[in-house]
Amino acid sequence: MVATTTGVFRDHVGTTATLVYESGEALLSRELSKEDRHMSAAGTWNLVMQTPIGERKVTLTLQSAGGTLTGKMSAEGNSTDIYEGKDSGNGATWKVNVQNPMPLTLEFSGTVAGDQISGTVSAAVGSWPFSGSRSA
Repeated sequence: MVATTTGVFRDHVGTTATLVYESGEALLSRELSKEDRHMSAAGTWNLVMQTPIGERKVTLTLQSAGGTLTGKMSAEGNSTDIYEGKDSGNGATWKVNVQNPMPLTLEFSGTVAGDQISGTVSAAVGSWPFSGSRSA
């Protein structure tokens, strides 16, 4: 009897391959098409937001499971959970409630490209761009 297993493997930058093993030996490996790839937002990110009151830097730690993002955003010694996070294709969205400089709900919508992310933050006081890179 010959044991055959198949697995799809994805690294942190979205490179995906399908591997077929027979009796522990790889028989077939193919990189999935661009349409099949998913550039996960999971990881630790150093973000910079260009807000109406100046540049703000935050650290964002995200986990992704089944298209759902969870994690924390930290800045200036404060940390808060994100919520309503979604990880779909190369896109990521999430919300976070902040208290500093004033109580606001920030809604992030971004696009992941390798170890870079960029997008828009929306709040009751307007919207502004953000960008960042994944920590090593």
